[in-house]
Parts: sequence; structure tokens; C-alpha cells
Amino acid sequence: MRLSPRTRGILLALTLAATLAAAFAPEDTSPAKSGKTAIVAQAPRRQIAAEPLADVPDIVFRRQTTASPQVDPFSPNAWVPAPPPVKAEPPPPPMAPPFPYTYLGRVDDAGKASVLVGRADKSVTAQAGDLIDGVWRVDKITERSVELIYQPLGQRQTLSTGSEQ
Repeated sequence: MRLSPRTRGILLALTLAATLAAAFAPEDTSPAKSGKTAIVAQAPRRQIAAEPLADVPDIVFRRQTTASPQVDPFSPNAWVPAPPPVKAEPPPPPMAPPFPYTYLGRVDDAGKASVLVGRADKSVTAQAGDLIDGVWRVDKITERSVELIYQPLGQRQTLSTGSEQ
């Protein structure tokens, strides 16, 4: 038996509608609607005395809530133990910058020694106790060196005069 394409389409649509109706229809399994009678037997009730659970810790009956660990479940696992944390070394103590001037010469005037120091933009003449640029104090002037103290840190530096006398 050959069905026309139109008849075949109608049959398919009806089959689809019946399938959807059966799939989404609520089930009613009550005995009155199905025509069957149900026999229900009741068991006699017994009184059960509740026994105190004094020896069981109370924590067993509580739901244990713990903070969920903040672990990425998709992170790669390594079988090698992690290296111990590296202890950070304390930073080194602050150091005075190098003296920005170069030794140009020495002048002895009436028993007081003075040094002449300079850099590209200026030259300075200073005696023992003078401040250069407000941070370098000339501590002592000798034949072979000039001793300077960096005032913010109190650190000493020596500027060689270059004389071998």
C-alpha cells in the first residue's frame, strides 16, 4: 500500500502529537481511576522508648561546616614537593653616594689648610669644618687625603690628594 506524500505527512504529525501528549501528560496511578482496588494492611503500632544517647558525642549529629579551601581544581598537580619558601634578606643599610667633586689642589694660608675641589659646573674652596653642598662636611685635611663626612648618614669618605710626600 502506497501512501501519498500528503497522507504520510498527516500520519507523521499525528504520531508526533500523540508522542508529545504521552510524554508530558501527568500520571494518575490512584486505584479508583485505574479500576483496581488496593488492599492496605496496617501494622500495629508499637511504642518505642527513646534511649538517651549520653555516650555519643553531640558533634556527630551536627552538620560540620568547614570553609571551602581556595584551591583551583583545574590547576596542574605536581608530585614533587614544593621548595621551602625563600627568606627575604633584609635590605642593605643605606650608603652615602660618592663624593661628586674631584680634588684640584691645596692652599696653605697662614697655617690654615684649604682644599680646592671642583666638578664640571663649579669649584669650591673649603677648610676643615666647612659644608660643601650642605651635606658634605670637611672633617680633616692632611698632606695625603681629605676626610669628608656625609651628614645625612654620618658616613666617612676619604678623598685622596695624590701626593706621595
